[in-house]
Amino acid sequence: MKIGEKIKRVRLHRHMKQRELGELVGFTDGAANRIAQYESCFRVPKEDMVKKIAAALNVAECALLEPDTGNLGGIMETLFWLDEDMPDVLRFSLSSPIDKNQIAANAATAPVIQTNAKTSPFGAQPAMLWSENDLLNYLFKSFATMQDAYYTGKISRDKYFEWKLQWSYDSALPISASPKEAEKLLGYNK
Repeated sequence: MKIGEKIKRVRLHRHMKQRELGELVGFTDGAANRIAQYESCFRVPKEDMVKKIAAALNVAECALLEPDTGNLGGIMETLFWLDEDMPDVLRFSLSSPIDKNQIAANAATAPVIQTNAKTSPFGAQPAMLWSENDLLNYLFKSFATMQDAYYTGKISRDKYFEWKLQWSYDSALPISASPKEAEKLLGYNK
């Protein structure tokens, strides 16, 4: 999803008019027009303007930028916007681990992403994705928890979208992890 489309979606979520957003970021004349140009992707905001727009919309800057899939935060942002763009295409769930070593160690449930088999044109079994990276699995599990809360009616659509907008890599790290556990999650002790 392009940055302009993200700006528009978040602005509408905030019940904000283009003119209001334009004024908040410092445009005086033609505020609505400039925001409309960004949203239609006629213009692309420069880095300093992206920061102002993110602050005005009260979202993490990374929520608006094109994700860098070379890092874990970028992978999560990509999944968030994919989930927004095409709901029900990717569903997170918590299931038993499929690795025999984990089963033998009596490990906790492992997060997986699975497709919605109900909509499969071939009636195929859902595909699953897991990672050898403990931190990415932890991030998947946090997404699975929030997605489950939304789909089971525990949180509203707005709260679910807001969680994705406010999500940041730093805030997603487990607070209760000891320094040694954090190093393991970050992959320093492999």
